[in-house]
Amino acid sequence: MFNADALTRRRLVAAAGFLALMGAPHRAGAQGTPVAIPTADTGAFPVTIRHDFGETTIPAAPERIVVTNQAEGLDSLLALGVLPVGMVHGRAYIDGLAPWVVAAGGEAIPEIPGTAEGELDFEAIAAARPDLILTSWPDDPTYQTLASIAPTLVFKNSDATAWQEVQRLIGEATGRSAQAEQVIAETEALVASQAERLQPYLDQQIAVAYFWFDQFFVNGKDAPIGRILAAYGMDVISPGTVEPGQIDVLSLEQINAVEDADIIIAPDFLPDQTAAQEANALFRALPAVQHGGYMLLSPEMAQALYLESALSTQWAIPRLVDAVIAGAEGKGKRLE
Repeated sequence: MFNADALTRRRLVAAAGFLALMGAPHRAGAQGTPVAIPTADTGAFPVTIRHDFGETTIPAAPERIVVTNQAEGLDSLLALGVLPVGMVHGRAYIDGLAPWVVAAGGEAIPEIPGTAEGELDFEAIAAARPDLILTSWPDDPTYQTLASIAPTLVFKNSDATAWQEVQRLIGEATGRSAQAEQVIAETEALVASQAERLQPYLDQQIAVAYFWFDQFFVNGKDAPIGRILAAYGMDVISPGTVEPGQIDVLSLEQINAVEDADIIIAPDFLPDQTAAQEANALFRALPAVQHGGYMLLSPEMAQALYLESALSTQWAIPRLVDAVIAGAEGKGKRLE
């Protein structure tokens, strides 16, 4: 079966993430100072955690964690007050560190460079002497190699995996399950606090839709960004061509799938893709685009909402609500 979920993430990461490994700055090397977890529940170890690639046993509270991305895994560690001894420099959709990562002290984390080809450098990762590796979306050879270096936990392998699940998984892996639940509760409370602002606009249809390399992606009510809006009670357009949680991948000729939308939210993943989108006659003809209902999200917002975490959600949700309200009131971008 065609798997749009795997296609979308792997193509997005390939195009906008691991390319950053090539020539990436190396601030402090991979030999970072061990960062103990002062409030870890040491009685929770050893612990065996199931994930998409099997089971991982963590014998003791980890003190030298390496994370192979700068998105959900790193965010979830920082939300628990844990600094890894190394992170692979993969920018996801933005240059440098995300603003919520900087605010949480992420600039102090040593970066582990990739190879000249933009791949993970396993020798550099091993040189950091990790006792736990956190990774996402690996292929099997990558996972097996990482697991030969240290216990490796695949915290995410599907866009259907909610940020709460990732936070709980990493909380369990670090002996901070109670802290993880507190982070989740605080984040969900912030999200709920924004609901009243959207009440006057719940009668409007909204679409999360954007171009990606000659295809038209639509995030329905169970996909990233769409599920946030649906949880607020908004009518999110969902073509329904894929399983729940995945992203509908349509042809450019199927842009009319969102013609009934009053508001179109479009993540700005790459400038050339956004330019192609805004130059397309069919896209420009959409009523929402002509009447000020088109809201282009910044790359930072795209990363925050597509690669969801507690920290990114706390940063992005008030801004997303601002964007929805602006689109509903016709204050968005017009392409007449």
